[in-house]
Amino acid sequence: MSNGELKELENYSNQLVVDYDFKLGELDESGMIYLQPMFSESLRSNPFKSQDRRYPIEMPAVTDYNYTMTLQLPEDCVVEEAPKSTIVKFNDGEGIFQYLVQVQGNSLMMRSRLKFNRALYDPEEYQPLREFFDVVVKKHAEQIVIKKKKA
Repeated sequence: MSNGELKELENYSNQLVVDYDFKLGELDESGMIYLQPMFSESLRSNPFKSQDRRYPIEMPAVTDYNYTMTLQLPEDCVVEEAPKSTIVKFNDGEGIFQYLVQVQGNSLMMRSRLKFNRALYDPEEYQPLREFFDVVVKKHAEQIVIKKKKA
């Protein structure tokens, strides 16, 4: 990793931006790289573990998490497989999960956005919230497969 930079630290009304460059190592003997594009930012498990809930759900805050990545591949590599783009709405647009992937030539652009318009939910909304987060966790676990072009 290089060129790390934090932006918007002084302006609290804007989102914090973490920007850096990274370089992958050599390809393995099969000529493939399996890359989890969310890196450490992925949601790895559903925060709603119980089957049911009788009390209101209070999130820490109204949230809008955005993660974007642009990946420039070397000329001798190609994206063999990439996650499909998806948009899932929660409760008629009170929450949204966007996972957008676009491949153009040797460039891959990816964006994940998780947004909730409120922080307090009724117990009746627990199961839909749990199912919504299941989709997010599964999508964040998907990998990009990069393959070396045949000479």
